[in-house]
Amino acid sequence: MGNWRNVTNTFSEERRHYSNTYLEICEVYDEAVEVGVFSAVATKGL
Repeated sequence: MGNWRNVTNTFSEERRHYSNTYLEICEVYDEAVEVGVFSAVATKGL
């Protein structure tokens, strides 16, 4: 079985190069990461 490493706080908001997106980490096993990236237009007031 793989080893889970939480790297959520690895990058500051200033270093992230995406806008109006969120990242969903599906699986992390032994340094291999499967991810899904979803983008949406920003909604005023949220």
